[in-house]
Amino acid sequence: MRSTIKVRKRQWQRNGEMLVVWMLDYKDHSGNRQRPVVKHPESPWKVDDTIGIEVGMIHAQQAAQRIAKALDAARLENNRMPVMAQRIKVLDMIRAYLDKSNESAAKSRGMLLYLERMPAARKPMASWTRQDSHDLIDLMARNLAQETLTGYWGVFKRAWRHAYNSELIDRNPTSDIKARGGKASKAEDKHLRDHELQQLIATPFREDVRSIFLFMLVAGAYYADLKKFRRSNIVTMHDGSMRMSWKRSKTGRETWMAVTEELMQCATGDGDQLFPRLPWSIVYFNVMLKQWALKAGLMRDGLPLQLSQKWARKTCGNNARQLTNDPFILRDLMAHKELKSTQHYVQPSADEVIKTSDQWMRKVLLGPDT
Repeated sequence: MRSTIKVRKRQWQRNGEMLVVWMLDYKDHSGNRQRPVVKHPESPWKVDDTIGIEVGMIHAQQAAQRIAKALDAARLENNRMPVMAQRIKVLDMIRAYLDKSNESAAKSRGMLLYLERMPAARKPMASWTRQDSHDLIDLMARNLAQETLTGYWGVFKRAWRHAYNSELIDRNPTSDIKARGGKASKAEDKHLRDHELQQLIATPFREDVRSIFLFMLVAGAYYADLKKFRRSNIVTMHDGSMRMSWKRSKTGRETWMAVTEELMQCATGDGDQLFPRLPWSIVYFNVMLKQWALKAGLMRDGLPLQLSQKWARKTCGNNARQLTNDPFILRDLMAHKELKSTQHYVQPSADEVIKTSDQWMRKVLLGPDT
């Protein structure tokens, strides 16, 4: 007996306007009635949008065929062969997806770290519920920043979507669930202010550490990105200026940066790679940066500044924001995929806010010509 999926047209009135969606009506392999809705990505179709409604019907029929096929494959045969969703554990499904996907290794490891702490992750896929998805978000939100939580949850949702498209499951318990919570982070917390930067650069320290950190400051790069810098990627323009392209290790996005002979002197290699071999681990490099900040006398709230490699990128992004009003230039400078990622790196200082407030106050009280 083949599974039957009914495609129903649902029509209702909202704010005096008739709207239309397509609804699927069926029972899943557990016998529970499911009625998912197929609608326009942005909003329901209007009743006079005949073409859109017809396209929606086609999408609904295709979805019905896909679900019916998955239900047929999941049905027990002679009461001996279990369904795929009952045999595969959630954690194993996620790992299998990550092994053959091009997801970021850092995001994958972080997300798996939290997933392994959930007993529900060892349940079969068929037992994972929407409440389990909410519980996972709450678990990650306790210790993660908002941006990190969003990235981890995106990986998790894409794994479930892949399982759904592969017809391992006939329902997706993560659909329409968005990441929420997490710790609000500020770029102001981990970037060097102007006087701190000048004080640090003016303080003598190991030349190799200074050179690498200065290059990271100019490029807005992390320590691991330095291996991407090559002399073969440097182009000399008609006016004599030079620029170099490089790709971020994390996202693979290409960006451009200006270089000068003075900056090139910071390179530690003479061949094509500017930094052919990084001499320390990132942990030890961060230790040396803290020693440099301590020697420079940098303090905040009465405590020594905890300088690390991340401060270079955040300092670059926050200062670049003050030099350009175009958010897309700033996005490409930081080699981000989306603008919302760039927002994590910029934070106006209190002095900037007070200065703008003072200008606005004078305009209100004294007129626009002041």
